[in-house]
This record gives sequence, C-alpha cells and structure tokens, in this order.
Amino acid sequence: MHFVILSLNPGYDRWAMIEKPSALPAVTRASRAFSLPGGKGIDVARCLHALGHEDYRCFTFLGGHQGDEIARACREEGLNMESVRIAGESRLNHTSVYLYRNETFTVNEEGPSVTREETESLIRKVKLALDKSPGSVLTICGTACPGFTPDDFCVLADYASRTGHETAIDIGGANLVPLSHTAPSLLKINRQEFLHAFGFDGWKRTPHVSSWIRENRIPVLILTDGAAGSCTHTSDTSLYAELPEGCGGPYGVGCGDAFFGGYLSAWSECLPMDDRIRRANACGISNSRALRCGSVDAGEVSALQDRILIYPCR
Repeated sequence: MHFVILSLNPGYDRWAMIEKPSALPAVTRASRAFSLPGGKGIDVARCLHALGHEDYRCFTFLGGHQGDEIARACREEGLNMESVRIAGESRLNHTSVYLYRNETFTVNEEGPSVTREETESLIRKVKLALDKSPGSVLTICGTACPGFTPDDFCVLADYASRTGHETAIDIGGANLVPLSHTAPSLLKINRQEFLHAFGFDGWKRTPHVSSWIRENRIPVLILTDGAAGSCTHTSDTSLYAELPEGCGGPYGVGCGDAFFGGYLSAWSECLPMDDRIRRANACGISNSRALRCGSVDAGEVSALQDRILIYPCR
C-alpha cells in the first residue's frame, strides 16, 4: 500500500532540555539541545520509516534557510520527501522539556503564507503522484501554510476519490468539518477536537454517533484521548483500547502522529482491526518515551502491543 502524505506546514523544531529549576525567574539554561524536522506528515513518515514501511512519499512546502535545513535533515533520516519551493521562510518551532517535572512547553510559529501559484504547483504534484500509483492512500496530516485553504484540501480529497484512491485524514481546526464530508476511508481525531468541531462526544456508540458515521460515509472513525486510549467506530462495531497503567513516558508531543503512522502501517499489512488498533496505540506509547516527534522503537512497539486491551464499547 502506497501512502501519498501531505505535510503542508513543516517546521524546523528546536528542542531544549532543562534539567533543574533556574535560580532566576525570567531566565533558564538548557543542559542540551537538538533540532529536527517536524510537522504531522513528516512525523507520520518518520514512524512509517521506523516500522520498516518505505512505500510512501511525503509532500511539503519548503522555503528559505529553515526549509533548506528541513530538506537536509529529512535526507539524512532517509525519509521519502518531495517539496515545492516557496518564497516564504519555513517556520521554526521551539519545545522546552522540563525534565525535573516531566513537562513540555511548545511554541509553534504560524508558518509562511503560500501564493496561489505555489498552491497550484503542490496540487499538481500530488495529483501526478496519485496518477502514478493506482490504489494509493492520500494521507492528509495536519494544517497547511496560510494560503492553502480547506477548499484546496477538499479538491485533493475529491480527486483521490474520483480516481480510485482512498483517503486517510488526521486533522483539526477549520479543515476538519469540510474534509469530514469527503467520505474519507479513515478519520482519526483527538476526542476533544471532535467534540469542539461537531458539538457532541463520539466516545460511545450512541445512535447519534452511528447516524453521523453513516451520513458522512466514514468506514473508520478513530478518537484518541491520551492515556485514556482510543475509541474506534466502524460500520458494524465500536472498540475501546485500554492502555497499560503507567506505561507512557513524559513526552506527549507527536504521540498522535505516531499513533496514526502505526495504524497506517498495520492497515497496509491488512491486519485485523484489533491488531491495527493495538499497533497504533503502542506507537503512541513508544513515542511518549522518545524525544523525537513520530519516533518509535519497532521492538518496543511489538512488546507493547500484547499489553493493550481491546474490548467492545458499552
């Protein structure tokens, strides 16, 4: 299974590790720091790469010095990337990890605006990639640079559907509602984001949830809720995933992206739904123990899968 991944507002992420409280209230010192490329689609690609799935291509906008650094770092990681160069400067994001209190604080820049010409160039590249790989999955991850609109996302989702491809979506904000109406094969979303967007809690298999899935023609809807696990609705069943107590680590950034990548890899292997859900949650846990968004340890994921309890929604 080939994944055509969209990561349309990438960032060069700077991480600072802070081991102890500062003696000064307004200044602190990091004991170590590192940088890596980020963005939901790049994180998903990183997870697929770690799990040994290389049949994907990640499309993105890149501009300026930060864009050059993102491209270089992705090459060094061995990620399969294709970009459209833009006039603006790709964003620089900052995460402070307070090791002494197991907390992180992230500041993400908005990102550069893209022109209509740059947007159309990206759309053409993605359509061409779909045409070259029949039966692909268009994988829409996260928001885009300002200037790439919800309508642009829907144009690609509709094109994928009309040309015999499937669509998998992990997105929030203004793009979520219109994309939910494009009949994606998979919609994965945080539980609270779903509640905010649609005005009801989808955590239980209520008649309202069943009706919403049927009306929007969504075969698989997955809601995630951090340490509480996940709830997966299909046309005929709903399953909870319960995580082992105390199994997670302190690094919550990127866990949802790793979850999505884990599910995609299991889907590509045609595993049963129970096993897809187990792998997805195991990848989220593995990422919480790592300091790189989307990073998972394949051996750790394998060991964690057996500890995740799957049972029907009540």
